[in-house]
Amino acid sequence: CKNPEVVNYENNQLSCVDDVAISWKGYKQYFLYGVYFSERLFNLLKNKELDPEYILSMRNIEQKTAIIKHYGYSKFISLLNPKILDKNKTKSSITGKELKYELLEFAIDNKLCRAVKVQCPSTHKEVVLGVPRIKETNNCLGAIAWTFYMSKDKYKLEVES
Repeated sequence: CKNPEVVNYENNQLSCVDDVAISWKGYKQYFLYGVYFSERLFNLLKNKELDPEYILSMRNIEQKTAIIKHYGYSKFISLLNPKILDKNKTKSSITGKELKYELLEFAIDNKLCRAVKVQCPSTHKEVVLGVPRIKETNNCLGAIAWTFYMSKDKYKLEVES
């Protein structure tokens, strides 16, 4: 076949958030982070017409993951209107900067879900980790400890790093 007229890629993957990723005369394909999207679904994403409940109900896990990555995990969770159950602050032993943690609860399909928003002690990148709704995860420290298969009494932030 002839060479494509348009090729957009990021990190060696076909990807474009506002246009076709690859096209030939009369034929277009849409990709986000190397994941294929139909033109209809891509346009819904581009025009911000996808609500969080719809995204979470998608059967294609790769598309769901790419969309959430595009929104950003923290922004995506904020679209779910979470209730903040607990907040915690500490200082990074690596950078000396403040680290913030939040325990969140939100509904998906009328089911309550829980997650803890944490910051990496070295890069300060925010990450959202899903945790179960159990007694041990009713505060930030307990939720983080649970992700390491530890009790909050045994968990130490310095050991994690």
